[in-house]
Amino acid sequence: VGDCRWPPYFKAKNLLELELGYDIPFTDVDANFITHAHVGEDGRISITDLQQVRRYWAGDTYNDNPVWERIAYGVALVLDEQVRRQCYDYVRQTFSASHIPILMARLASEAGTRGGLVAPFLQRQDEKRVRLCYLWSDAEFHDPAVIAAIKQHPDSGALGRMMAENETWKLPDFRPWGRVFELTEQTPTGLTPFKVPSLHHPK
Repeated sequence: VGDCRWPPYFKAKNLLELELGYDIPFTDVDANFITHAHVGEDGRISITDLQQVRRYWAGDTYNDNPVWERIAYGVALVLDEQVRRQCYDYVRQTFSASHIPILMARLASEAGTRGGLVAPFLQRQDEKRVRLCYLWSDAEFHDPAVIAAIKQHPDSGALGRMMAENETWKLPDFRPWGRVFELTEQTPTGLTPFKVPSLHHPK
């Protein structure tokens, strides 16, 4: 994008064409609002100055050279098969004991389903800390429609043989990729901070 504040991997050679499947309408927003956001000395947007946030989510343009990004809820498939196979080989090497669920996830994605997707979530540690964790989605693997779609994949025979030869298999362990974040507060002038009760330990 020619902007030194973007990470160095945002280069044309790293761009890939995706096929996006979605049910909920997507949102196109101008990333310049993030690049040029007005932040304080702590690097955060002031809670008293949210106009730029509203304009970002409204789909406004920051200037005459918007950098569009599309935010969508759905399944995006990398169309370059060679790249997909490279990613698959890398993940399989990283999680060598999880080759069966990794193959299941690849076939599920190429069949147009969400089976095997990995989603980040935040887990409350205590009053001051949250932990970034990752959740493996396997609910769709129990859906007859998803199972039928995977069976139509050319590599489904290999998956069937692997599952027949192994009574159990291990999911990838994402714990080394987790992080713990310290919580702080921003309180607008004139408002009293409040605490949200824990869903697990209501008071």
